[in-house]
Amino acid sequence: MTDPPKWAEPLCNKGFILYVGAFSENKNQRRLIAAWDRLRRQRDDFPALVLIGPSPDDYMREVIEPLRSQTVAPEEILIPGFRPSDEVGWAFHHCLTYVQPSFAEGFGMPVVEAMSCGRSVACSDSTSLPEVAGGAALLFDPSSVESIAHTLETVVFDEAERARLRAAGLERAKVFTWERNAEIVSRRIRDELSLIASA
Repeated sequence: MTDPPKWAEPLCNKGFILYVGAFSENKNQRRLIAAWDRLRRQRDDFPALVLIGPSPDDYMREVIEPLRSQTVAPEEILIPGFRPSDEVGWAFHHCLTYVQPSFAEGFGMPVVEAMSCGRSVACSDSTSLPEVAGGAALLFDPSSVESIAHTLETVVFDEAERARLRAAGLERAKVFTWERNAEIVSRRIRDELSLIASA
């Protein structure tokens, strides 16, 4: 889709940082919002924050909404909920940077999605995420609001670093194409069959 979805209208051409995924303590939106608020209090021109994904009603009501309401600019934290794939695709293509603050991920597909769209990425230094990022993202400690804030500040305001990350991310994303994955699986199957045949 080329036109912004209706939920994006409040951005009014303001740049935004994107997160895509479910809401939970493991996904760590709590510290991400706190880090964003710290930076937004320091600079009026800090980008908005867009959090797309499903959330249990009680978690949104009891945790996320109170946190958002206490920030300096709650209207600049957009939470449109679960959205169709074309709207998510628009967000990936138009965000300034993508952030993945999770404590743990089995893989971290949104990181690859962001890289394939030419977006700079900041993500946690935990579990699979550093391996998936492969040096093409800025890493932070997900337990530290200060670490998240420092990394976001760098990726937002250091244009040279953001450009480096975009270029590195596009190269890194090529590793994760369906064709490349099929080739790896096929090679592995052939290797296993050769071992069985020679046994």
